Amino acid sequence: PLFRSVEMEIEFLASEFVWRSVEAVGKRYELYRRGEWSLGIENERSDGKGTAEVASDDESDGEDFKSGQNLSLDPAEWKTQDHYAVLGLEKLRYKATEDDIKRAYKQLALKHHPDKKKQDDSEDAYFQCVKRAYDVLSDSARRRAYNSIDPDFDESVPTPDEITSENFFSLLRPIFESNARWSKKRSVPGLGDWESNFDCVNDFYSFWYDFQSWREFSYMDEEDLENAGNREERRWIEKQNKAARQLRKKAEVGRIRTLVDAAYGCDPRVKKFREEERERKLAQKKMKEEVAKAAAEEKIRKQREAEEERSEERFSRNA
Repeated sequence: PLFRSVEMEIEFLASEFVWRSVEAVGKRYELYRRGEWSLGIENERSDGKGTAEVASDDESDGEDFKSGQNLSLDPAEWKTQDHYAVLGLEKLRYKATEDDIKRAYKQLALKHHPDKKKQDDSEDAYFQCVKRAYDVLSDSARRRAYNSIDPDFDESVPTPDEITSENFFSLLRPIFESNARWSKKRSVPGLGDWESNFDCVNDFYSFWYDFQSWREFSYMDEEDLENAGNREERRWIEKQNKAARQLRKKAEVGRIRTLVDAAYGCDPRVKKFREEERERKLAQKKMKEEVAKAAAEEKIRKQREAEEERSEERFSRNA
């Protein structure tokens, strides 16, 4: 429709209609999406009186999207910041979708963008950190590199002294499940339980002893290729970064191996299988000994019978 304020006429033009998909954003929408605010304008009070409250984003001092901001962030240290926490996605982290990231950034931009309103230096610096976080997480390659060194990931490995037959599954299952995110192979066998048979347990440890991780640690490169002044300096930087990545990759392989060794050495099922195997071998050995003994006794019996037959023959001839 076309509105002409001067002539106070309304002319309906069907050709002017254009359908567009619009993404809902804004503080109120985010509260509604999280179930913390109703889209209805009538809010029933406990005393039975209704109040109509419709506040704009600028008029509200509510929490930002998932409460992820920290105005004390330093833009110069953007590379060491937790990008997911800056955007308020600290709970979703690597599971956050592209829409989650865009929505979180738009929500923060509505409040902190320099063009939005007059801001102090700390808020302007914070938005620079928000922009850096979005730049990293909105780019698939850069996000993968950042996910590879997720600062929220717990890389600790329990020692054999901390693992018992009672807490084996409750302690190690979440650790293996969290480390499974680094696997190049999509299908990762689970730890199982007390009822898991030998084949399942064997497949589990075979997989983890041959674990292939996609972590590449490029995000932690200390030397930036953009700072290279010429080709030789660029090659030197690449060499330094490659050596550092290999060291971290080697440390990661060692960490996983330490975890698997600890689990295998304390696995009560492995101990049970070993005991069953020992008993099976003892039973086989005992059976072989009994068979050998029976064969020896049978041989002696036959020799005795043969000797008796020869004795009877000699006696018959002499008679």
